[in-house]
Amino acid sequence: RCGSSPRERLVNHLISTQVLRVPENGSVLHMAPSELSLVRRFSVAREYVPADLEPANYTAARAHRVDLMTLDDVGRFDLVYASHVLEHVPDDHVVLENLHRAMTPGGEAWFLVPLWRKPTEDGTPDMTAREREQRFGQWDHVRQYGPDIVDRLAAVGFEVEDIAASSL
Repeated sequence: RCGSSPRERLVNHLISTQVLRVPENGSVLHMAPSELSLVRRFSVAREYVPADLEPANYTAARAHRVDLMTLDDVGRFDLVYASHVLEHVPDDHVVLENLHRAMTPGGEAWFLVPLWRKPTEDGTPDMTAREREQRFGQWDHVRQYGPDIVDRLAAVGFEVEDIAASSL
């Protein structure tokens, strides 16, 4: 009834129960800031950067234009939050490298992606929107992640903590 998505409620629950913590004295990069309750929670940070490739889509958050493919910040963000973003970027390896470099030592990244049980599948640049929708469930997705996303994250230097749903 509140208009939030299950993933927004999950992240709010994880913050409320202190499984995840917003760095109030730090800097937060919030990609695709559509979840208004999380905009409010992240806004307590010393520096809050709501951002997207198409910032006009996020008027409530006054988003900045950020292209993750060319992000060149170094050691700036204590928290990077990207919910349902990585399946849209052309080259997730480049984006993950850029985000890892943009984080402060000891910083955290919270990535939420659609997940299936099979290995990750990447599309090809020549796939039509209809092919992407049939293969990945949405016309603008360029890949579908599997449990091996952990390997992709580790390959660029992330230390991964998997939060099991059964522990919540």
